[in-house]
Amino acid sequence: TGKHEATTINGWLRVVKSCIGDGRAELELANPAARVKPLPERPADKEGLTPMELRAFLEAYDHQETKPLVEVLAKTGMRWGEASALRWEEIDRERGVIKVQRAHYQGTLDLPKNGKKRTVPMSPTLARILQEHRQRLIREQHPGLSEGWCFATVPTRGKNKGKVRLRYPSSIVKPWKRACEASGVKATRHDLRRTFVDMIRLVGGDPIVEHEVVGHADESMRRRYSTVRAEEAAKVVE
Repeated sequence: TGKHEATTINGWLRVVKSCIGDGRAELELANPAARVKPLPERPADKEGLTPMELRAFLEAYDHQETKPLVEVLAKTGMRWGEASALRWEEIDRERGVIKVQRAHYQGTLDLPKNGKKRTVPMSPTLARILQEHRQRLIREQHPGLSEGWCFATVPTRGKNKGKVRLRYPSSIVKPWKRACEASGVKATRHDLRRTFVDMIRLVGGDPIVEHEVVGHADESMRRRYSTVRAEEAAKVVE
């Protein structure tokens, strides 16, 4: 069983144990699910990027249509499903925040992971990037703009040809690969979220603030996403 599969199965196992436990508790009976042991989970083998790697990657990413979306991932720590489902009404330039109201997964819209909406800060740099992106959509009279979506696309072939659709991760595969090759940085889109978590810690951000901004379910997720390098540990010891 792979790391991600084991993590998913163990998550569902915790839900089952909890549900059965509640029912058994009312009847004063033992919980049979409590005897089921979780699958072993291998430690994460991925690391976040360094600030220099992140900058090099973003500078090398050259796909105009999806670069603003990638910038949102890098500068807010949002999950793909959350960023790809953003609407313009949820970007508040006056307050400098983005409201995360929903998530998109394989054509289905639902609440963000953990079932909680949240608000994340938006840097002036990201606000400028999104404003320029919106102006380009207006010039092109993009159909997705009229429907309120920030990063929608209109397929030119297939069963959804000509229809406004939210983007899938597959839409950035080729430009992502080009950026990795051009910058010499090996990264996945989820590494941007890991990197954002690291950046909050490196600037001395409070764990509670990080929890609210990134939307982690609990402390274990925070540890899983953190990359503590030798030089950082040495600095603390000094």
